[in-house]
Amino acid sequence: MVVVTTREPQSMADAYSFLKIASTTGRHREFHMVMNQIDDEKSARDAFARLSEVVGRFLPVRLRLLGCVPDDDAVTDAGYRRRSLFDLNFTPPAARAVWTIGEQLLEGDHARAGLDDGTGE
Repeated sequence: MVVVTTREPQSMADAYSFLKIASTTGRHREFHMVMNQIDDEKSARDAFARLSEVVGRFLPVRLRLLGCVPDDDAVTDAGYRRRSLFDLNFTPPAARAVWTIGEQLLEGDHARAGLDDGTGE
């Protein structure tokens, strides 16, 4: 299951709440996280590490960082135009990131891409 969040406190709290509810069903024990609207990968990884630490203390689930989508004005522009990011005449950074994440999901090989839970395991 993929959960998308930003590093904003309310978004992280919403992600935690979702993970808590989803984990009570017992059907999912591993969740793939996508950090959205990031300024830089380090801040996204730091936010993911904080969320992962809290989740690890209180929930019986494992999180894996699937990828990061940069904050990109092209997303807003595409929304105003009612177009997909992939329909634009150029390839914005957010579209490239989403494409890469999609490829990783299809391949099922997240560790090979170097996007894991940050523990080095």
